[in-house]
Amino acid sequence: VTISGVESFPSEGEVWYTTVRSRQLNVWTWLEARFDPDDDVVNEVSVRQGQTAEESRVCSQAMMRFSQSNATIVALSLLGYDVLTPTGSGVERVYDGSAADGIITCDDVIVAINGEPVLAAGDAVDIIRALAPGDIVELALESIDGSERTERIALGDDGNGNPLLGIRPQTRFDQNDLDLSISIDTGQTGGPSAGLAFALTILDALTEGELVGVQDVAVTGTIRLDGSVGNVGGVRQKVIAAREGGAAAFILPRQIRCADLVDPGEDCFYDDEWAAIEESAEDLPIFEVTSVFDALAVLEELGGDPLPSVEPAP
Repeated sequence: VTISGVESFPSEGEVWYTTVRSRQLNVWTWLEARFDPDDDVVNEVSVRQGQTAEESRVCSQAMMRFSQSNATIVALSLLGYDVLTPTGSGVERVYDGSAADGIITCDDVIVAINGEPVLAAGDAVDIIRALAPGDIVELALESIDGSERTERIALGDDGNGNPLLGIRPQTRFDQNDLDLSISIDTGQTGGPSAGLAFALTILDALTEGELVGVQDVAVTGTIRLDGSVGNVGGVRQKVIAAREGGAAAFILPRQIRCADLVDPGEDCFYDDEWAAIEESAEDLPIFEVTSVFDALAVLEELGGDPLPSVEPAP
């Protein structure tokens, strides 16, 4: 994380983000993975969910951009800055076989539908909901490279007679002109799961004292604009990486337990699965949080300085 335009403060302790590597297996690597207790073998369909390798890469990079933007906005907002203006509906995911499939990508931002301006994800949803399956919509799109184009798409049906475009929208925010600049370089790493780590790192860098304390803390979790923290994948591998990397603690999103659900799905943990995670952690303390505020409280519990009260900044 690089900050310019304002004073920043180096810290002794660091926030580490964790990531998981996946690869396609042949017979030999499959056998290797089956006998490595740190590896999990999963079905490719469950990972890509109908996307090609290139579509998966593009969407992963888009989610990383959203993650960095959300983290910056959350951190600066907590420090009193007037940060953002909504400027369109980004595309977090394009669903396989939907009306948008093959036409819209995760590099696109919808700025108008049928001539009506779209400033936020909710605008796009409201416009589409007022139409019917089979209706033709004209989308004004901006791409990440700055190019603009128009696409005409016939809406699909969600199976209940409702119109369906087939994307997961997410509001694009442009940052207002500020006296500071923040850039985050993660190389080729994609996905949304480092958002909480980015937000905490920015907060630590822009405030005096040791927000993280003098130890290194591993962190994972997506972050939304309201500061809430969302689930991530590869939890067991991330715990192992944090432990082997020498982190003093690991902060992760509150994981849903299957026992708490009436109809358990894929995004929950059964007791034996969570027990395996705790066993993999060995003596690494694990803290589950639901928001950036919970995470700040954990860091204070671990010996870090509390986030200072601040006056609204320009």
